[in-house]
Amino acid sequence: MKFRKFTALLVTACMGAALLSGCGSGQTSASQDGSKAESAAPAGNTADEASSEADTTASEVDISEHVVLTMYCIGDEGGIYAEDHIKKLNEVLTEKINASIEPIMVSWGDYSTKLPMVWASGEAYDLTYTSNWTDYYLEAEKGAFMDITELFPKYAPLTYAECEARDALESTKVDGRLYMVPKDSKEYTAFMYNYREDLRKKYNCPEITDMESFETYLQAIKDNEPGLMPLGNSATFELFTQNFLTEQDWSRPVELNNGGIFCYNHEDPTKVFNLIETPEYEEYIKKCREYYESGFWSQSVMAETTAPKENFIAGKTSVYLGNDANSNGVFQEVTAQHPDWEIGIFCSELALGTKAERIAPSNNGVAVGAYSKNPERALMFIELCYQDEEVYDILMNGLEGITYEADKTNMTKWIPEGVNAGDTALKNLGMGFGTVKFELGSLNDSPLVESTEEEMDKVSFVPALAGFSVDQSNISAELAALKSISDEYKVPLEKGVIDPEEGLAELRKKMTDAGADKVMEEINRQIAEYLAQ
Repeated sequence: MKFRKFTALLVTACMGAALLSGCGSGQTSASQDGSKAESAAPAGNTADEASSEADTTASEVDISEHVVLTMYCIGDEGGIYAEDHIKKLNEVLTEKINASIEPIMVSWGDYSTKLPMVWASGEAYDLTYTSNWTDYYLEAEKGAFMDITELFPKYAPLTYAECEARDALESTKVDGRLYMVPKDSKEYTAFMYNYREDLRKKYNCPEITDMESFETYLQAIKDNEPGLMPLGNSATFELFTQNFLTEQDWSRPVELNNGGIFCYNHEDPTKVFNLIETPEYEEYIKKCREYYESGFWSQSVMAETTAPKENFIAGKTSVYLGNDANSNGVFQEVTAQHPDWEIGIFCSELALGTKAERIAPSNNGVAVGAYSKNPERALMFIELCYQDEEVYDILMNGLEGITYEADKTNMTKWIPEGVNAGDTALKNLGMGFGTVKFELGSLNDSPLVESTEEEMDKVSFVPALAGFSVDQSNISAELAALKSISDEYKVPLEKGVIDPEEGLAELRKKMTDAGADKVMEEINRQIAEYLAQ
């Protein structure tokens, strides 16, 4: 019959999941992300039992009616092949699970305001991108996403088992329940300044090896390029503060979306401290004020809605701060649109000798909408994205022979000869997905990014609290208040638009009055319990 393919896949997946989890039954070890490994399945779970369970599950899946899954994604509308890409993806999805995807794109400049509105609206969308940096924990606590604790292992069993095997589930739970499917990746929490190397040479600036030489470059751009803003920034752009934390070897143990004020030192993961009370933060916001007053970023930074990446590619700024994935994307687009440019890379963490932190599982993922009418089919789609190489290739790479060519033997891909990289841009459905087993390395990536990644890998580490998550039930009101205060008082400080001395004093008072000490005490209590396990 037409739709037997998914039934077969589901049976195979359930058996594979049982075997995978059964192999680890009863074992305890240190996990790759620092969490405490748990027994993945009850003792005695056999392949025969798994087969029986799979048959039962498969018989319950009714995919006779075609459904359209709406999915909110962050990014633009893509290049000239974007619609053909979605059409091809939907042809394959229709064949396999009798469903199609309707992506709804939310721009990088608007996601921080538009997505929370969608999540709170009661709209019956089916899927959405989510992450710790888009307020996953807070939004899940508020009921924005569907609880998939029981549905996930039933309708995406092999993906669930893989998440368990890499200990990616415990740290994404909210009050003990699952609301997202975390991406499988080897990304780092490390940042790279992408700058115009051609302009550095033009104005005889020293090679950029530290912050002093970097600031010399910024000043040269300010003095000699009146139509070019030295550094891209915006009110919703948080990477400067995140970069500051990694430069200190500090981390946020949990992305509670409280304004990022609770951190811990990697040398002492036993307790958190209040970031805004530290002398290092005082110096940081003074530097932000200096950059603002020097004109290194826009005087209307709080009103800027265009993403810094887009402004850099458009030739409106001379520096873009991004991660390794973003930097490769910038390199490809710049190479296509501005062949006369030369792009340099500067990683301040490596320059300072700090470590590169491997990202938490919640850094990228997908959630099912709280009011979705098709949660089963949505999870079947997720299962295909992780277990079906054909679906994965279309989702992540596009149209073979048109937007990419591939050498599966060497696990590499490249843009076809004569094709503009900007034209190959896809609608950004794949940001919340990804699996190392199918991932292809791009021959069009920046060699500087690759060499920087190699250096980062040498000093990379798994944060001690990567597997830790906070039970927010006793502090949810305080967390919501702290987030609101951060948006109003902390963000302007970090953009340099208000006096750091007066602004910091007010921020500290507001945070204290809103219960920062209570939250910190509760987090430390839970950390002590976690580390004692």
